[in-house]
Amino acid sequence: MPSSLDLKLVDEVIVVSDKDAFLTARKLAREEGIFAGGSSGAAVFAAKQVAERLGPDRTIVVILPDTGRNYLNRIYSDEWMIENGYLESEEEQIPVRDIISAKPRRVHSLMAARPEDRLYEALAVMQENGISQLPVVEGGVQVGSIRELTIMNKLARHEASLGQKVREVLDDPLPSVNVKDSILNPFTLLKDKNAAVVVDNGRVVDIITSTDVINYFVKEKLPGQKVMA
Repeated sequence: MPSSLDLKLVDEVIVVSDKDAFLTARKLAREEGIFAGGSSGAAVFAAKQVAERLGPDRTIVVILPDTGRNYLNRIYSDEWMIENGYLESEEEQIPVRDIISAKPRRVHSLMAARPEDRLYEALAVMQENGISQLPVVEGGVQVGSIRELTIMNKLARHEASLGQKVREVLDDPLPSVNVKDSILNPFTLLKDKNAAVVVDNGRVVDIITSTDVINYFVKEKLPGQKVMA
């Protein structure tokens, strides 16, 4: 708490949830043309509660302490609000198992590299299966990933060699999702890495990609249609 705050002057403290604050800020922008942030939303939400108690013949002054400029990718992003449970989505939730079931038979087994594999071995797996990245798994747990683009750049700059161990050129781990989960928006999960590992009881059991999600939609919406893998 700032030292300038004198609690003796405070008559009441109203607790406002993040959800109420964010939704009120969005309502201010939509209905009043006021582009404010989450703190402003909280202030207005609290003021409305006080107004309901005081009645229509009283005037309430509310200070809006922030702008919405810094919240474009959060409060004012439907995608972010849905992902974090602040907005309900009309989209269907897709069971991860259904996405896995829609995968072509030839890619139903888990493809992954081990930290001690040589880089050329991992690249061979990627080339044979037409994939651009692999999770790196040790003892059933993902410890990182390797990406075709990253490896290409390192080879071009002589920062890596094909004989190196995979653990020496690790990239960040792929996103993970539990096999029992349902995904509200799978393309949001996959947008950065284009792939995610599927975990069951803490162990990596499969991997899903954007192509797998497309296969799922095609099979659901166009049953009987063949999808090129």
